[in-house]
Amino acid sequence: MPAMNESTAPPTSPAKRQQRRWLGLIAILIVLLVAGGVVVWIVDDQNERTDEPAALALNTDMIEVRDLSETTTISGTLAYDDARVVVAPSSGVVVEIPEEGTLLERGARLFAIDSMVTDSQVTQAEQRIASAEASVASAEIALDDLESGAGPADLASAEASVAQARLQLDNLTAEPTEAELGAAQAAVARAQEAYDDLLALPTEAELGAAQAAVARAQETYDDLIADLDPTAVAEATAAIQQAEQRVGSTLVARDLSLVSLEITWAEYCDWTDRAITSVCGGTALSRLPLNEGQTAALIDDIADTRAEAEQYGSPSTEEDWADLSERLLNDNLTYVADVAAHESALVSLDTARDSLADLVAGPSSADIESALASLDTARDSLADLVAGPSSADIESALNSLQSAQERLQDLQDGPDALEVEQARSNLQSAETRLSDLLADPDNVELLRARSNLLSAELTLESAKDDYDDLLAGADTAFLFYGDGAAWRSMSIDTTPGPDITWLETNLVALGYGDLGDIEVDEVFDAATAEAVAAWQSDVGVMTTGEVPLGQVVFIAGPAPVSALEVSRGDSVNEGAVLYELTAVELVSSTVGPDGVQDQTVTAQRVTARLDLVDQDLLALGSFVVIELPDDTEVDGEVVELGAVPVIVAETGQSDESSYLDVVVAPLESVDPNWTGATVQIRFATEVAQGVLSVPVSALLALQEGGYAVEIVLPDGSVRLVGVSTGLFADGFVEVAGNGLAPDLEVVIP
Repeated sequence: MPAMNESTAPPTSPAKRQQRRWLGLIAILIVLLVAGGVVVWIVDDQNERTDEPAALALNTDMIEVRDLSETTTISGTLAYDDARVVVAPSSGVVVEIPEEGTLLERGARLFAIDSMVTDSQVTQAEQRIASAEASVASAEIALDDLESGAGPADLASAEASVAQARLQLDNLTAEPTEAELGAAQAAVARAQEAYDDLLALPTEAELGAAQAAVARAQETYDDLIADLDPTAVAEATAAIQQAEQRVGSTLVARDLSLVSLEITWAEYCDWTDRAITSVCGGTALSRLPLNEGQTAALIDDIADTRAEAEQYGSPSTEEDWADLSERLLNDNLTYVADVAAHESALVSLDTARDSLADLVAGPSSADIESALASLDTARDSLADLVAGPSSADIESALNSLQSAQERLQDLQDGPDALEVEQARSNLQSAETRLSDLLADPDNVELLRARSNLLSAELTLESAKDDYDDLLAGADTAFLFYGDGAAWRSMSIDTTPGPDITWLETNLVALGYGDLGDIEVDEVFDAATAEAVAAWQSDVGVMTTGEVPLGQVVFIAGPAPVSALEVSRGDSVNEGAVLYELTAVELVSSTVGPDGVQDQTVTAQRVTARLDLVDQDLLALGSFVVIELPDDTEVDGEVVELGAVPVIVAETGQSDESSYLDVVVAPLESVDPNWTGATVQIRFATEVAQGVLSVPVSALLALQEGGYAVEIVLPDGSVRLVGVSTGLFADGFVEVAGNGLAPDLEVVIP
């Protein structure tokens, strides 16, 4: 607002202001007609007129032929597609389990569990293998030393082996420490306490709590199926009446505040020489209520007016104007508040009516089923408490107690004679090797060294056979690649199916394809049985030529071990979770003359929701772009698209709450660290291919409507060309017009 001086005239009368308004409108109309005629003349005569070459350098760009696409984005979650939970097939002791993070591939053993094998038996078998391996290594080194002669490094190694073997023997023959005995005794006490707790009868407090839970569940179920409560209906009806009264009162208040606002607005806009144009343009219906920009302009104008009134000493006229502006501002705020109050009253009325409808309709079948399920659960808990622990729970607790007692007994008894003998043998071997290195070998020593190596190798082979025999009686399973879960045993009597194809493909891939000329199909025949038997023999399980349910676990591809719950030596119950497997790649196997050819793609998938109103924008096979949280982009393809919309229960059946499930497969592997992260899926909603395009900033808006661009001619002058516009995308716009062609320069204002 321009600053006023002391000679500023007061506002003119309404009649004079009305006269000046008409004169101003006529002048503006004449200017617009003249200007519009000039622009039309320029566009119509664009082929005849060119401007003089520009004196200054122009900012230009080229007309290009390009593909334009308008895109939209939805959010999704990145995760892996195929996951399995590995569970114990029976109760027993875990004798073999992979470590956390181990990548398991085709043919890998998943676990071994045996209820007849104790922890100490497994430990002793592993110690025998380790000792035999050490003896073989020692015999090999001794023979090599004799044949090649000893050097300084060999002598140093032999002396270190002697020291290590002596230390091992000393540690083995030493008495257990108080800490070791205390820990073993504490483990026995804990196992005994757990076993005693299982055998103990439930307390009165536990029985009382379980009975109270049954009573509460019964009461909830009885309340749901009880007849309609008249008092509740009366209260709901009264709530509707109160809501209707509030709707009526807020409607009257809203209409009165609108009338007051329209009167103040008309009075304000009558001051044509002072009123803000953006506030008064148009009719009251189109301008009221005022928006944020208009109210902000009013507040600034009020502040400026009061400041000028104080500065220039003319408070009467300026204060009146400021008061009128403030009254318009306050009336606008009152009307907005009354509108909000009326809308809130309408929502409350709908809620009260819905409550009465729900009350009259009674509980849904889902509510009754849920209450009945809760009642059954409470009754089952009470029955379990009265019945006591199962035999499997007692057996597991007893096994844990026996293992702890065996560990304590081992510490108290000290090492057995076999372990001490082996440690002494290791020390003697190390000392002999050192002695042999210091002496020159003869033929007898060479023969003895070769004999020692052969003996050690035979001992190692025997120890491994004993270990395999120990595991042969255990429940075990192996990982095979396949597109689904195993659901049955497989033998010659099994009906054809895809699981047999998966089995045969894995057998061929593991090297059993030449046995009996196995044919990969859906039929389990004699050649398949022969290949299965050979594989079973090699992995150390009972050789039957049949695959019982649970012996193989099919998963889509290589999978790392995660969420490991147990370790070797733990006692587990049937059905206990051992760990989780999540395929990181999807393997597609093809069997040909050269064997099995594996093709892999990432197992990562992005799951998202597509609003039902946008269902025509995507289809199976549509290509999209996946944007990761670090702004990296990866191409993807829609591999699943829900056929039935999902309705969000809280918001009813409206389209705004409906969506389709969408699954997108990345076309290249994504960093696994982004697993579980929210990503963006971008796809095209409208495409214009091979169209002429210019930067949006090259468009000039014509006064009579429409657009034009300025074309740079060869002599440097410019010509205005009217254009029609199409798709706007990525800062460019599709254009068409007379004389437009690729590679012409357009002016960028």
